[in-house]
Amino acid sequence: MNCDRPAILTPLLDVATAITVTYGTGDGAYADAVTGRVAPLGRLPFDLPRSMDAVRAHPEDRPGFEDPLFAFGHGLSW
Repeated sequence: MNCDRPAILTPLLDVATAITVTYGTGDGAYADAVTGRVAPLGRLPFDLPRSMDAVRAHPEDRPGFEDPLFAFGHGLSW
């Protein structure tokens, strides 16, 4: 998924084995990473909220969430 801002991924957790996220990466670079041509590396640049309720309750001028689904810096590399 292309994620240019925090997205709510909670509904996907029960049905997806893996979720890959890009932040504007070109198609070729993304394909190289998911096919193993290059070693993927990535960390979240922001928290991903658990729900729209969390988004609505959170002040717009404060970064992060109290209990994010995935926190800033979460990611994988191999």
